[in-house]
Amino acid sequence: MRFVPAILVLLTLPVSPARADKPTHYATLLARECDDLIAAAIKRPYGWGWTELDAPADPKPLPAGRIAISLEPANTPSAGLLLLYAADLLHQPKYAEAARNVARGVAAAQQPSGKFPSQALFGNTAASSKEPAAPLPDRASTRACLALLLSLTDADPDKQSEAIGRSAARGAQWLLRQQTDPGGWPTTYPPGASPQASTRVVRLDTTDFRDSLLTMLLAYEVLGDPFQRRSAERSVEFLTKVRSGAGLQIGAGLWGPAYTLSALPAEKSLGFPAGYDTLASRYSMQSLFGVWVILGDGQRLIAADLAARSIQDLIKNDDGHWHRRFDARGVTTDTPEASTRKAPSTFGPAEPDEAANLSDPGLATASETIALAKESGREKFRERLMADAPLKQHLAQVVSGLSEELFTPDFPTTPDQVAGYLKQHDAQFRLIDGGGSGTGLAGKVARLWAIYLRAKVENRFGI
Repeated sequence: MRFVPAILVLLTLPVSPARADKPTHYATLLARECDDLIAAAIKRPYGWGWTELDAPADPKPLPAGRIAISLEPANTPSAGLLLLYAADLLHQPKYAEAARNVARGVAAAQQPSGKFPSQALFGNTAASSKEPAAPLPDRASTRACLALLLSLTDADPDKQSEAIGRSAARGAQWLLRQQTDPGGWPTTYPPGASPQASTRVVRLDTTDFRDSLLTMLLAYEVLGDPFQRRSAERSVEFLTKVRSGAGLQIGAGLWGPAYTLSALPAEKSLGFPAGYDTLASRYSMQSLFGVWVILGDGQRLIAADLAARSIQDLIKNDDGHWHRRFDARGVTTDTPEASTRKAPSTFGPAEPDEAANLSDPGLATASETIALAKESGREKFRERLMADAPLKQHLAQVVSGLSEELFTPDFPTTPDQVAGYLKQHDAQFRLIDGGGSGTGLAGKVARLWAIYLRAKVENRFGI
């Protein structure tokens, strides 16, 4: 992605008004898809939801009258969030009402602890949870549900039911309790192992740490609880403590894959290699960057920028290709097979025509975003982001699973930028015509997200 020079010029330009005679092809398509989504919802008196259509068959049959509803990222909560966005773009209150119905269903499935299960059971009169007990419960479904509930609470507090607001506050409180005092977000390793065979670690090589931090930022922006702000700041303190030294000639300010709860490198006996993990470092620098955008403090931007430059130096000084892991000398420790595997993305792999060794498509975007922010300054950078969408919306899109790009200001601001934006996101927009969107609810949500983004371009620029 190469949007920095163009956006530097556009930072001070206003968004062009939509033409009165603009076409409505994608707006019409978005409305039709939203209507189809609503028609396919499982509707109960207490709320709506959708099944995970491509889920494997459950060996244990469900109780009579119960339907499994997926509350994981890119599933029911994300579908509700897209209905909320469509209501605003299309000026259709019925979609906002549908989003509220989805939020009511999400709230009805919330556990007494405040956690949202990954799968809810919708009965005729009440929702329940279908989730076995775990020493450390998964947080992904709670983050996704909070993205919807907090977005609705923020959109128009007067129109939200009291149940939605209470559910959001309880979910945020549950998530806050999952954080350790030093600021980490622990998980069990190996995943799925029994309590006797597992160890608690803080993993930075998955999106769990980053997205938990971003959810607390979103909660703070909407609910204003100072404990939520302090949670984000503790996470920054954890990342600052465990990163490599800022004065190192090789790998300055980078991270390994995992750490103990007391902020020490995870033992090699657990299977985590020593050295630098560029994927973990990318997620970590995004975490610091996200906190800088919302809360400020230039040291956070400096740390994110140092990490981005150190990763580029590792790549340049090795063989010029991206690798996941490097040792302290800056030599990759990946096997050839590992070096050519793609890093996971929200809705599928990177484009097949990309260089074979480019295993983290999100790295270039994150690095360029941080460089742009450093050059333009926080206030102008925030203004540019808000020309596309409110900052809270940017956060909700990531933690709900709709987008992997955090605070990336690449949405066009003038008509002459549209062609480049469409080309840059060609793979995503091909989903509109069914190109690789996948099956099941997550595939439908991915396609609807692409239609929504394309309809935004059409609405603003008539293209």
